[in-house]
Amino acid sequence: MAGGRGAVGLLVLLGSLRFQRCGSFNLDVDKPSVFAGPEGSYFGFSVDFFKPQDNQKSDVLIGAPRANTSSSGVVERGAVYSCPWRSSPACQMLQFDDTEDRRNPEGVKMEFKSKQWFGASVRSDGEHILACAPLYQWSTFGVSEREPVGTCYLKKGDRVVEYSPCRSTASSPEGQGFCQAGFSADFLKKNNRVVVGGPGSFYWQGQLISDDVAEIFARFDKKYITPYGNTLATKSAGAQYDDSYLGYSVAVGDFNDDGKEDYVTGVPRGDKALGYVNIFNGLNMESMLNYTGTQMAAYFGHSVAASDVNNDGLVDLLVGAPLFMDRGSDGKLREVGQVSVYLGRSGFSFHPPQMLTGSEVYARYGSAIAALGDLDMDGYNGKRCSLFLSL
Repeated sequence: MAGGRGAVGLLVLLGSLRFQRCGSFNLDVDKPSVFAGPEGSYFGFSVDFFKPQDNQKSDVLIGAPRANTSSSGVVERGAVYSCPWRSSPACQMLQFDDTEDRRNPEGVKMEFKSKQWFGASVRSDGEHILACAPLYQWSTFGVSEREPVGTCYLKKGDRVVEYSPCRSTASSPEGQGFCQAGFSADFLKKNNRVVVGGPGSFYWQGQLISDDVAEIFARFDKKYITPYGNTLATKSAGAQYDDSYLGYSVAVGDFNDDGKEDYVTGVPRGDKALGYVNIFNGLNMESMLNYTGTQMAAYFGHSVAASDVNNDGLVDLLVGAPLFMDRGSDGKLREVGQVSVYLGRSGFSFHPPQMLTGSEVYARYGSAIAALGDLDMDGYNGKRCSLFLSL
């Protein structure tokens, strides 16, 4: 969720959100929870809730990808903060990694954590926290080149392991050298897996990569390259798919009701810049369905969400196109943004989309979409009050 780009990082829950046709009788709009972060840190760039399974207390996880930490030698490492929900204590920075850049035996620097944007994405499943630095770089080709492969850290309690699936032997832009793993991320709770998007793989065709949480912890050995035996990932395709940015956004949901969550990802520059979303089967990462945007350069697929919005037991799909342009009363095009709502039919099948179009010029309506639950207690997790569509 983008935000917090003022001189002082600030996150106001209920601020800068738009609720579609929603009453707010059970939202305390007069006394919102306000969290502040370090100046210039982009505090609030990413947000998620964290509620440990054995604890009734909920915290808000907040990413600050340009935060400076106390470690010498690394500039703007980035950080993730845990802020108590509905209590007075201040936000606390969570410890993931405070080490300096590693060097090879000859003393040559092998990785570059400065300005890596750690905290650009942060997600939790209630037991684990996944936080990523998509602009992390490491040295390749005999340490003569630096490539932004991206990296993530997976935390459970006091234990933290690094997860960098694109720091591999498949270097160079043709492979995973510009992957930027962790640009988007999510948990598959049913499958006990994580999934990260790397929109720079394969000449910016993009890629989704998913691994088993238990295996990530078990195989962690502090080496640069860690192979996994249970990886699911999209592959390189033909040159016509270059510069598409698959993995720019990601969400999960069990679309075909087989007990395994499936993957949905936005590809905002695909199909001649019309953008599209692709749904992959959670069993084998097989492409099952894609929907293409209707307007060039609207960035259809910039954000995606999966939720049962009409309470029929089927997972529905929401897709944001924040650069969508609509004609005003004067007939001139205005950049207002749009969200497409695809109600599920069964399996990987959906009804024709319902369009929610923004009204404020340059507000980039639909940049972020998230399911919040049944806020107005009408029995629906959906369009009335469970989703917010953010600037």
